Amino acid sequence: MKYNWHRIQFAIMSLVIVFAGYCNSVAQNENFPLPESLKPNVKFWIGVYAKYTSDHIVIHDNVRMDIIYEIVNVDTLFPESVDYSDKMLWKRIETIKDKYRDILLKLARMNVSYPESLSEKERQVYQLFGTNPSPVEFRVAADRIRGQQGLKEQFLEGLIRSGRYLKFMEETYKKHGLPLELTALPHVESSFNNSAYSKFGAAGLWQFTRSTGRQYLKIDYTVDERFDPEKATESAARLLKRNYQTLGSWPLALTAYNHGVNGMKRAIQQVGSDDIAEIVQKYKGRSFKFASRNFYAEFLAALHVSRNYTTYFGDVDFHQPIDYTVLEVPSYMRISTITDKLSVTIDDIKILNPSLRRSVLQSERMLPKGFKLRIPDRDGIDIDGFYAHIQNNEKFDRQLTNNWYKVRHGDNLQKIAKQFSTSVNQLLALNNDIEDIHTIYVGQVLRVPEGGDTELASNDEPMTPIQTDVVATNQIKNEPEPVLETTNQSTPPTTVAADVKWYQVRWGDSLEQIAARFNMSIDDLMSRNQIADKDQIFVGQLLKLFDDIPEVNTEPALAFQDADSNDEFIEETPELEYYTVVDMDASIPNPVNPEPIDEPTSNGSWHTIARGETLEKIAQQYQVNFDDLMAINNIENKNLIRAGQTLIIPDARVPQPDEIDNISEIKTKGYYVVTPGDNLEKIAQKLQTTALELARINNLRNQDQIQIGQKLLIPDQLTTYASLVTVDIPQNNLVAEQVGINENSDNAQSFQQKVERTSDPKVDYIFVMPEETLGHFADWLEIRTQELRNINGLKYSHEIQLGQKIKIVYSNVLREEFEQRRMEYHRVIEEDFFASFRIDSVQTHLLRSGENIWQLCNDVYEVPYWLFIKYNPHLNINRLRNGEKINIPIISEKSVASTD
Repeated sequence: MKYNWHRIQFAIMSLVIVFAGYCNSVAQNENFPLPESLKPNVKFWIGVYAKYTSDHIVIHDNVRMDIIYEIVNVDTLFPESVDYSDKMLWKRIETIKDKYRDILLKLARMNVSYPESLSEKERQVYQLFGTNPSPVEFRVAADRIRGQQGLKEQFLEGLIRSGRYLKFMEETYKKHGLPLELTALPHVESSFNNSAYSKFGAAGLWQFTRSTGRQYLKIDYTVDERFDPEKATESAARLLKRNYQTLGSWPLALTAYNHGVNGMKRAIQQVGSDDIAEIVQKYKGRSFKFASRNFYAEFLAALHVSRNYTTYFGDVDFHQPIDYTVLEVPSYMRISTITDKLSVTIDDIKILNPSLRRSVLQSERMLPKGFKLRIPDRDGIDIDGFYAHIQNNEKFDRQLTNNWYKVRHGDNLQKIAKQFSTSVNQLLALNNDIEDIHTIYVGQVLRVPEGGDTELASNDEPMTPIQTDVVATNQIKNEPEPVLETTNQSTPPTTVAADVKWYQVRWGDSLEQIAARFNMSIDDLMSRNQIADKDQIFVGQLLKLFDDIPEVNTEPALAFQDADSNDEFIEETPELEYYTVVDMDASIPNPVNPEPIDEPTSNGSWHTIARGETLEKIAQQYQVNFDDLMAINNIENKNLIRAGQTLIIPDARVPQPDEIDNISEIKTKGYYVVTPGDNLEKIAQKLQTTALELARINNLRNQDQIQIGQKLLIPDQLTTYASLVTVDIPQNNLVAEQVGINENSDNAQSFQQKVERTSDPKVDYIFVMPEETLGHFADWLEIRTQELRNINGLKYSHEIQLGQKIKIVYSNVLREEFEQRRMEYHRVIEEDFFASFRIDSVQTHLLRSGENIWQLCNDVYEVPYWLFIKYNPHLNINRLRNGEKINIPIISEKSVASTD
């Protein structure tokens, strides 16, 4: 393309006079000083906000912001007849950046002060670096070329929208004693678009993330106060005030709004200064990238342009605040009750109450009790007499809850509808994103009517990716339903043998599942076995199924050396090979170890004793120590065992080091065996963890306190992350189909919530999923975060990791409540993301040396981490190698109308 160097110089010089005036105007502002070294940065952003439109791409150095290589006019890149996409545009920009990269590398190789042999373009680039630049400067600059699209139209739109909000913003900041200049910050964050939603989940005018927003605001499946302009403004004021009190200056407090207070503390400590200019120039924090380095400069530029808008935009027709009155909702009620009685529309409610989520606006949830609902202030609306005209049957004392069901193999809508006593049409109404009633997908989460026997996505099903060729059959036919259904993929359909009388509880069983298997009610099963709490059953427990079966020889034989003598003790039929079913009288005691058995660890397994087996034979079969086998099962006499008894099998023989090929095999065993020459540092390197973490989980006071042959527990975070993911199957999306994704489904639940049940109904173990924190768990459990830390032995500074095993206690909420809240949290993340963004394609990236997933997600492709994992269920994140193929979803923003 054609380069117009004189045009570039003129464009840059046109800002000099205005910018000089700006420098003089802010020099006296003690709250927001402009350091000399940041002047080029501020000048650059003034140009982006006030001069360059979206038709301009500024090619520049991302550190030395005064170095601008070219201002590309987008109209010159494509013929008028070509309707180009963003992807096409930025691909062309990459080509232009490559040209400048080649020039810089050539200058680095020439190693001369001012070679006359340079072309005109090369000399222009050379001159940008001042007098006698070194080859190193050119070489480094070759990796710092960046393209920035102009934002002039966007900034003007933000100015217009700001008229609706600035009055109450300034009143709020005055109340908190804060500088009014801070109200310019939404120009940087959202352009005053209250509907703004980022790829990484920041929302609203002030772009609160979920983790920061939950400190001040209510964020759940009913309300997201990040989208409430007034509450979000109040929260932003409190956050900025806290930042200032902690860090002591507004440049640092503002940068902390983007980078975090702790991040700025680390920056101050590393640089040895609290001067923002020094931090911007010298701090090399992993996440202190372009956006954080430029945040303060962007704010100063936005403040200048907004205060001098007539210089750049002329007269501006600002939006005016909307007058409204407030109705405090006295009880739970549907939004339709409000709109009917007050003659207002859903759109009226939505505009004035943007914090209300779709579930409320569509009457899937009710308005929360005590919610302060904004109503248009106009004649004819009787707020005072409103509640008196509401019928009692329209007032509720509790919130509606959504039930969820995760689709299994063999399901269809007709079958699911029957299970929940509803109709296919009702299921379609509750799940309006089902495009084809003949196709639903394994792992898909469906909303089902309240009151059914729900199956949350936190079932105890194996946490393995669902293959992309597994689709639930949803061909609706007039065929009789089978009597029994299976509850997981490893258990095939079965019919009950005519003489089955007892069932022995296995790991993962629940009374609901057992009752369904044998076509009986839960109440009947509980009554027959005198069970008061349906959650209090334990592995190995014998449950009585039926009474009307002919009696058989039930005399207990505790040592079975003669297989033929016990044919009547255990029933073995091909249909029941996955169950342990025995036929014995109620007088026969439960297994030898009748106390509830804890679930096996990930490195343990189960064995059900068959006829003729002995402990010696079982120990030899599994290559485990005989004494260990007796000890772990609390067996005092090796002869006191019987067919049908379930044994916990301790860890099998540990392979020698040369037998262990990779970390996944070590993880499967659950521990590492110390070998000659090992020390904790070497072992930590092998396991991709730290010596400190190994010492902590193994209670080692001295890191040298290890011996050859010693078994060291491995950290929970070595869990293969692919095993924590379940994948939705796409509908008519070839690209997504290649990686097993359905990005169009609002019902898509990316992550199955793995739970390890214990024999105590008040205690479970869960595994940390993306976007989850201890604070979230504490909120859902209604306990203090510190209490959760104490339960898990976590220090205040300890950050939990994806896949980490966490113990939780249901002291204040029911298990179902916790699971409901957790499910809704992840559903909200996906609903919000896919309301604003779409997946255009999937790109394959070959991992290179030095790269990591965090960097690829945040710095290179700008993909949220939870979405990345969803598109890469095959990866072991802890065991990535150079050249490994990674699926990268390419995201584009949907055209979402502003609420203004």
